[in-house]
Amino acid sequence: MAFGYQVLGFGSGVAADGPAPEVAWLGDRGVFCGSYNGSSAINVIEYIKISSAGNSTDFGDMTAGRYSGGAVSNGTRLVYAGGFDLSVVCYNQIQYLTIGTTGNMADFGDLTSCRTYLSAAASNATIGMWMGGHDGVSSAFNTVDKVNIASTGNAADFGDLSAAKFNAGGTGNGTRAIFAGGDT
Repeated sequence: MAFGYQVLGFGSGVAADGPAPEVAWLGDRGVFCGSYNGSSAINVIEYIKISSAGNSTDFGDMTAGRYSGGAVSNGTRLVYAGGFDLSVVCYNQIQYLTIGTTGNMADFGDLTSCRTYLSAAASNATIGMWMGGHDGVSSAFNTVDKVNIASTGNAADFGDLSAAKFNAGGTGNGTRAIFAGGDT
């Protein structure tokens, strides 16, 4: 995989059972989506087997070359949102794939606005959220979007961050999402 902004999702195609599947081990596959090779955005998706050393293997293709978007997962489905390439400042498109089956991404829906630098993302077994972001030109966002990972459709406005930021970190424990750091 080329250098750049890569997105990673974990899973096996089978969600964990139990009261807290969002913190349970969800499989042995890591998926990397999109990147930048120094001259263009690339649409390659690759995967690895987490439990063993080795090179990545081709998984399929994104709907178009993107980088600097963000991904969420429920262990079965990976959902990638936003990003940009060198010809368009940013995208509002959401794409998805099934982690347990190799193949190309398909259209999921749209974010509430065009955003890139969406590294602050969090999810549990049901909901995926993207927090903050940038328009690719001059403005950071305080927007928080959410989707139901299991069903395709447009993102809904979940609320706002206390400040507009991008290039931040995001994580969660299944109940609460945390946004940290970032640039203004």
